[in-house]
Amino acid sequence: MPNSLRTIDLNLLKVFEAVLRRRRVSGAANELGVTPSAVSHALGRLRRIFDDELFVFGASGMEPTSRAIELGTEIRASLDRILNIVERRPFDPAQSQTVFSVAACEYAAAVIVPPMVRAVTAAAPGVGLHIHPPNRCDIVQRLDEGRLSLAFGQFGHLPARMRRSTLVREKEAILVRSEHPLANGDLTPERLLSFSHVLAMFSPSSDEGPLQGLTWIERLQESVSYCARRRIVVRTAQFSTVLSLLASSDMVVTLPRRLALRASRERNLAMLDLPSDPLEVDIQMIWHERSSRDESCQWLMRHAADTVALKS
Repeated sequence: MPNSLRTIDLNLLKVFEAVLRRRRVSGAANELGVTPSAVSHALGRLRRIFDDELFVFGASGMEPTSRAIELGTEIRASLDRILNIVERRPFDPAQSQTVFSVAACEYAAAVIVPPMVRAVTAAAPGVGLHIHPPNRCDIVQRLDEGRLSLAFGQFGHLPARMRRSTLVREKEAILVRSEHPLANGDLTPERLLSFSHVLAMFSPSSDEGPLQGLTWIERLQESVSYCARRRIVVRTAQFSTVLSLLASSDMVVTLPRRLALRASRERNLAMLDLPSDPLEVDIQMIWHERSSRDESCQWLMRHAADTVALKS
């Protein structure tokens, strides 16, 4: 076992968190009911454990180093979880300082996260939210390790210990600039194929068949002869890039409908319905089974589901 794990204890972490908030040794000592020398001694042990100064004297008291700031979020959230377990304290949103880490695909970051954040911060002003881009290779591992509270996206097979819930069933739509030739007249496959296309890689996709994971334009290309196909000029996972390309060209993009609708309202862009049945995919929320017994995580999940339901 590493030396740091042999020497660290919960009281040291409580000292760290108190100094981080109070910015003064005396203030932390008063809060914890110990002497200032005991706090200074604990800080010395913490500095050796983390091999960092952690706090330095500044104009406003004990200023945290960048390493202390990085550690602070994780330690505060961990202490909160430990105290909830040990003391079986009910979760009080109005008083909680819990920091939730959430992985969100770009669709979820644009459509689900903003109203969820507004609802969460209104109900719990002390709660923090860290939103991360998903890395499908390690989402399960991060949920296992407790480094993620939730993840939003479209998922295939998951281990039995993971739980999921469908937040919304999403359809595809076409997005073009408002003055685009396709904005007037019948929208036929032939007319669509006469323009260059942008492939938005962040669009939700399914892995349940050879064509099910493709956007509408890709499936259309699969169904026509090679000579009728129009080239996909750009592939990108950046929403801002898609909007810039559409605004300055006659390119066409297939997007999830709610994302296309939001963009059409905020930009000089037009959303068009597809000329045939669009692909439908489930946008899901996943979590570790232990979170089903965590009152704070259940509270966050309810807010996520409720905000989506209000927008649907």
